[in-house]
Amino acid sequence: MRHDGGLHNLHKRVEVHDAWTENLKLNKVGEIIEDDSCFFDDGDKSRRYHAFSRDWIANEIFRRIEPDGKTMG
Repeated sequence: MRHDGGLHNLHKRVEVHDAWTENLKLNKVGEIIEDDSCFFDDGDKSRRYHAFSRDWIANEIFRRIEPDGKTMG
C-alpha cells in the first residue's frame, strides 16, 4: 500500500468506542470510510499523504480477508 491516496483524511470523527474490537467487527469504522467521499470537494483528484486514514483502511482490508474476522489489533 502506498502512503498517499484520495482519502487523505476522514470527514467524520472516529470516536473511541468505534475502535473497540466489537464495534470494529460491527463495521463502525468501515461505515465511516464507506460514507466518506474521496478527494476534495473541489474535485481535485491529486494524491495526498494519508497519515490519518491509512491504518483505518488497512485494518478494514485485513478484517475482511482474515478467515476469522479478526482485527489487526
